Amino acid sequence: MFADNVYYGHRYIFSKYCKTKNFNCFASIQHGIMSLPQERNLGKRRFIFAPFLTWNKRVENNAKKKNIPSVTAIGAPFIYLDKMIKRKIKVRKGTLVFPSKSTIDKSRSINNLELIKETERSFPGPYSICIYYLDLNKDWKIFKKKGWKIYTCGDKKSEKFLYKLHKLLSMHNNVICTSINTSAFYSMFMKKNFKLIMNQSDKKKVKQIVFQNKVDDKLQLETKNFYEKRYPGFIQNRLTKIQRFELAKNELGYSCIKSPKEIYNLLGWNNTLKKLLAKIFNFYFLFRIYKDGNITSN
Repeated sequence: MFADNVYYGHRYIFSKYCKTKNFNCFASIQHGIMSLPQERNLGKRRFIFAPFLTWNKRVENNAKKKNIPSVTAIGAPFIYLDKMIKRKIKVRKGTLVFPSKSTIDKSRSINNLELIKETERSFPGPYSICIYYLDLNKDWKIFKKKGWKIYTCGDKKSEKFLYKLHKLLSMHNNVICTSINTSAFYSMFMKKNFKLIMNQSDKKKVKQIVFQNKVDDKLQLETKNFYEKRYPGFIQNRLTKIQRFELAKNELGYSCIKSPKEIYNLLGWNNTLKKLLAKIFNFYFLFRIYKDGNITSN
């Protein structure tokens, strides 16, 4: 129904979990860790008749406090995928890095030399970096010269995006992120040795890893303060692997996981009318809202 339901293969994963076809669904599926502005703006939904399927109880409870209808926490699709993958990769080695990614309307650049230096100081090799598809056209030659492997998980509309990401994480022992992003929580959920390497500006030290505008800097500071208050020691990389695992379980909604039948019903796949409406609204969003072609129908 909503265009972003196909992002990162989320709806596809649910179809596999429910052992059914990848139908349009009469719902909106959260497709990444919510930023603070997104959490604050809960309630500004245009189509409240369709359920919003969020990941964790915090978002669900915030919605209830604001009297927002039809919001249900179901856990992140990544957790369902992890449950379905039976053959785990046993041979793991080296360090995987996720640099801050660009978006369609906002480009972010990385201080590559500083990132390499901080990474090699933090964890042993061999080293790999996962590049978001919007950043593939940037210059990553320095990593190749250093012997790093370069990976990508493809376009965000790819059904196999999270499958590739899960495999990449499974192949490595250590993970580094340059921002508090969804991949960070996936890494901690998979019990990787994890470290945040972020911009730092205080009396003791100034470190610039990501080149971004002042608005992004302010948002990152607010996000850091939010998570440090909720999980003391997280931003300073002082938590144990088990503490980070529990943190990730909370944010990804591990306790909210539903059965295949529950997911099937929540997506409206048990109701012929909802399936028809989902298909109609799919065309509506495609031709009336997303005429620019940047977003593909789901």
